[in-house]
Amino acid sequence: MSEPEVYLIDGSAYIYRAYHAIRPLANSSGLPTHAVYGFTTILRRILRERRPQWLAVAFDTRGPVFRHRIYPEYKANRPPMPEDLQPQIPYIWRIVSAYNILRLEHDDQEADDLIASATRILTGQGCRVVVVSGDKDLLQLVSDRVLLWDPMNDRTMDTAAVVKKYGIAPDHLLDYFALTGDTSDNIPGVPGIGPKTAQKLISAHGSLEGLYAAVDGMKKSRMKERLLDHRQDAFLSRDLVRLSTECEVPADLAAYRYRQPDPGPLRELFTELEFFTLLKEDVPAARVDHSAFVLVRDPAQLDGLATELRRGQLLVVDTETTALDPLKADLVGVSLCIDAARAWYLPCGHRDADGNLVEGQLDLADIVALLRPLLEDQDLPKLGHNLKYDWSVLSRPENGGIRMAGPLYDTMIGAWLLDPGRRTYRLDDLCEEIDLRMTTYTEVTASDKRPDAFAWVDPEQAKDYSCEDVYGAFRLFEEQRPRLEKWGLWKLFTELEGPLIPVLAEMERAGICVDGDLLQELSREFSRKLDILEQEIYQVAGHEFNINSTRQLGTVLFEELKLPRGRKTKTGYSTDVKVLEKLRHQHELPALVLEYRNLAKLKSTYVDSLARLRDPVSGRVHTSFNQCGTATGRLSSSNPNLQNIPVRTEEGRRIRSAFIAAPGFRLL
Repeated sequence: MSEPEVYLIDGSAYIYRAYHAIRPLANSSGLPTHAVYGFTTILRRILRERRPQWLAVAFDTRGPVFRHRIYPEYKANRPPMPEDLQPQIPYIWRIVSAYNILRLEHDDQEADDLIASATRILTGQGCRVVVVSGDKDLLQLVSDRVLLWDPMNDRTMDTAAVVKKYGIAPDHLLDYFALTGDTSDNIPGVPGIGPKTAQKLISAHGSLEGLYAAVDGMKKSRMKERLLDHRQDAFLSRDLVRLSTECEVPADLAAYRYRQPDPGPLRELFTELEFFTLLKEDVPAARVDHSAFVLVRDPAQLDGLATELRRGQLLVVDTETTALDPLKADLVGVSLCIDAARAWYLPCGHRDADGNLVEGQLDLADIVALLRPLLEDQDLPKLGHNLKYDWSVLSRPENGGIRMAGPLYDTMIGAWLLDPGRRTYRLDDLCEEIDLRMTTYTEVTASDKRPDAFAWVDPEQAKDYSCEDVYGAFRLFEEQRPRLEKWGLWKLFTELEGPLIPVLAEMERAGICVDGDLLQELSREFSRKLDILEQEIYQVAGHEFNINSTRQLGTVLFEELKLPRGRKTKTGYSTDVKVLEKLRHQHELPALVLEYRNLAKLKSTYVDSLARLRDPVSGRVHTSFNQCGTATGRLSSSNPNLQNIPVRTEEGRRIRSAFIAAPGFRLL
């Protein structure tokens, strides 16, 4: 049986290192969190890389320790704890407890002493110890059974490494440090005795006692004077550097046993601190219970369902379709709920492997007859996630032409209002943060890449997936509403963002007229200009090359033409716009390349893209307006991006002129 290996972590040291290593962070309530985050990251690395079975984290006590009685000026040169670090300390303690790790702390003692005491006891029981720290004082503990590992530098120190670094064995470091002192702890040492001299003296004499027994016989020198003048400082420093091995720490190895994290407290902490990535990775959310999800196959059930849905204070709705584009999406099914107790899925468009409609589904007309009076009721609030998509899908004539009305609540918009800077507003990501593990679209479609993949999903599986969406949106709304009200965002959410949903949906459906003939003409014209520029570039360079290749262009500019080189990247010399702008006045080639790039971008990004996205029947482009697209609150658009149509150049103005008004209308 292998010997137990115990990890003893210098918690206090890593608090400060984490604090200084990470830029300031705070949660939405203003609580500083960067030290907590950095410390947690270090702790997680230890747990993941080393997978310790036994470990503890040691912390300094608050207030004076026994060394202050020996030397009141001990650590007197240190500044007070930063104000934004103080409120983070209790959270770090709670993190350690939530991970179910033994915490060592004792009045009058420092973390180093607690680690030294635990090391003495554990090695005496036949254990091996890994001291996790970057503190050189703890190197005194290194032996054939004790290593020091610093995960921040990924450096391990054994006896050989200590000898290589200091020139003496670990058991002589106490006397070595007594001579050199430690300015960070205000330990005086012997002034003028540096590491090299200390190493020679301790190597020659073995200890302070041996050194001072021999000092009288030394030749007169500045070093001898210093040793004699500061004899008291040397022995005082040794007392300060010496690690106490008599602290009260658990003697039973079982106390150091690592148990898995406690999900409840850890989830509560990560949620409060807004460590959502760590929450997702370390606290797996609970799977949604599907037992209360109902697959509605029989039209006879719809009358009773209508009555049930009318009892709710709001109606949660989610559509399953054949396409991401709501203007082209056919309905496959609809899920509904009014609370967290039950949800229903109404299938209508699922197909079997042969492409035939699966039996036991509802007619679309029956679903529309159920939904229309509910969804068009001005007084019944509607809730969804990305509700604009569902509004657009249901308003298609092919899907019943339902125009959802009433107060509209969208949890995607709610999440954006609460945190406009976050990277994702996906329902499954948001639900992870409230302890709900959602089935993903990829899971339910078995990674089917077809745009209508959901139509091929078995209705029973579809029921669980789709009902999860309305259940998750309801639970998310329950969590969001108090915060929206607390932060004064509820009025904005209900009186501006909600009513804007159908307005944007109608704008998307209406689209914007584009002159297709002008776009084709511009595409041909830009192609001719690009061909001419290409030949001019080849002529100036003296040969043909791939103008779009950074490596080849860099070779021409910096090796053949000998122009001043810019910064170097992994693929060669940088030829970005800043570099070319600096070079354009030194040679004509950079100016030609800039002109070529600008024209190529206009052609591909705007002219050809607009022509491709223009509906051949309506002659319009149907962009998507994003309410949650920016942190500033302005609208953005995509497919195509209409907020960045160029205007400063002649070519840009000609592209803008392709946007035209329909007959009888004018653009303002």
